[in-house]
Amino acid sequence: MAESNYYIATSIPYVNDVPHLGHAMEYTLADILARYEKSRGKDVFFSVGTDEHGGKVMEKAHSLGISPDRYTDQISESFKDLCRILAVDYTKFVRTSSPEHKAIVSKIWQNLQKDIYKGSYSGMYDQKEETFLTDEEAKEISKSDPVRFARLQKLEEDNYFF
Repeated sequence: MAESNYYIATSIPYVNDVPHLGHAMEYTLADILARYEKSRGKDVFFSVGTDEHGGKVMEKAHSLGISPDRYTDQISESFKDLCRILAVDYTKFVRTSSPEHKAIVSKIWQNLQKDIYKGSYSGMYDQKEETFLTDEEAKEISKSDPVRFARLQKLEEDNYFF
């Protein structure tokens, strides 16, 4: 990018629940930075959005008795509403379910094909935390947090690796 350009992107939260104070703080801080850089004459592109994929999103939609698409349409609006309430002046609101986002990801995927391979990964998985744990971490949790340890499951899945 040229020196006069400035790009800011917030994290894109999973939409398995309504926005909270942490989202408000992140959006507000990013907005302050964007406004500061604009005041310095920079051409600022400020991106916020929502990640609308994953098991927790599907579970939340099903618990409400609606389709994941309908749920993500509704909940993404609540993130836009938060930005409106806070007067966050973003350039673009990105939804990972949008055709534009899918097209960009597809192009990136095609460009990376020579560097990617498919393989299997297994380990102890914490669904609530959405994270795999090393054997050492699982062993430590078995001693320090029996409630969390009880919810761990041995999981094997295919993934793509660089």
